[in-house]
Amino acid sequence: MQASTYLPDGKPLKEVYKMNGEPAEIYQYIYDKKGRCIRINIVESNGELRGSFLYFYDDNGNLTNERYVSIKYAVDGNEIISETVNVYDSYGNLTESSSYNVGKLEMRDVMYYNEKGDLLRQYSEYEGGFATEIFYTYDRDGRRNGDRFYALEDDRRVIMTRDSTFIDEAGYRHEEQYTWTDGLHTSEAIFDKKGKMVEYHYYGEFAQESRIPDNTIIFYYDEEGFLSKAELKSQYDVVPYYFGEKDSFGNWTRRSLPPDEVFDTYGIGIEDFSHFLRRYERTYTYYD
Repeated sequence: MQASTYLPDGKPLKEVYKMNGEPAEIYQYIYDKKGRCIRINIVESNGELRGSFLYFYDDNGNLTNERYVSIKYAVDGNEIISETVNVYDSYGNLTESSSYNVGKLEMRDVMYYNEKGDLLRQYSEYEGGFATEIFYTYDRDGRRNGDRFYALEDDRRVIMTRDSTFIDEAGYRHEEQYTWTDGLHTSEAIFDKKGKMVEYHYYGEFAQESRIPDNTIIFYYDEEGFLSKAELKSQYDVVPYYFGEKDSFGNWTRRSLPPDEVFDTYGIGIEDFSHFLRRYERTYTYYD
């Protein structure tokens, strides 16, 4: 087997991570005969195996179990550091997902669907008794047009409510309104006709009347539709971020990520940005 530019279906054989220009770790991918990833080995810069992600599937191809195991970092003899267990119904809908850390349950999600397979409700329970609950709504064409999110204390007291609504007919304009115990906050995301987010606006508690956002993110895409740049704009500054280059399969060939302290400064908490918060460079090689 020889490394070359591409695997025929674009799946990577190896990812090489660099930090400050020096190799930091290597991810090695192993697939089964059906092309499903069943193992990812993480090798440190000194050549030692840090740990492995193991993936298990049911007869329908649904991911039922994901484990991170490490002999080197075993805790009290337990090599399974983390584990996610998924349960599906007869239609292939994910109905329950439980996450464990060294054998201890940290979070459990329970999902409920209608007869069409649309997700109607998701209840999440966390270690310590904190819980969240989301109810989803759909339009006549079956498109999701909004949701209501509740954050619950361990005594089931509602401490935060978020109302999300898709405004335009295409479903691409999105507005969220947060109601916390300490005030009202809203955010708004604007999408283009292809469904790509092009603007994100965050309005603080005192920005409701003027509708001048506290922070704005503008997204830029290359000719192939991949995110290439973002600009974070506050009332005082503009900070650009460049996210690297991708190959024809959409895999990153080189990627530089900004440090998380910049995002903490702006107070922007977009879930989709969570994987942008590490500073490293990534390169790929592929099977023939």
